[in-house]
Amino acid sequence: MTEPSPLNPDPALERRWEAVRAKLLANYDRLAERGSMASSTSASGRRVWAVRFVDTQGGRPVHRNIYVGGDDQGELLRRTRDWLERCRRGPAEVVRLARLGAAIGGIASLFHPRLVPARKRATPEPTC
Repeated sequence: MTEPSPLNPDPALERRWEAVRAKLLANYDRLAERGSMASSTSASGRRVWAVRFVDTQGGRPVHRNIYVGGDDQGELLRRTRDWLERCRRGPAEVVRLARLGAAIGGIASLFHPRLVPARKRATPEPTC
């Protein structure tokens, strides 16, 4: 049996990836903050992988799993790991950009104090 080339992908793999990807996208907001790939052993002794995360239902935490596949599904596991990494990169990038913006604002206020709102300027406390 020949390995499918990137130009000729395996249709079964692509269908399975689209199904897993749709479930991941449906839970994007929860997976951006938390969630991980976890392995477990099936009843037959085979190691299988799932994405685990916590959802809330009626104000209570509910543990959810998205089944990905077994160790024999290397490409599917790789795609899922890459998707999770990209999913988490977004919020981390937003934090870094917010810090950069705060630093630029601090530098700008040093050179142009009038840019700082009056309530944030250091004013002497009135003495009674």
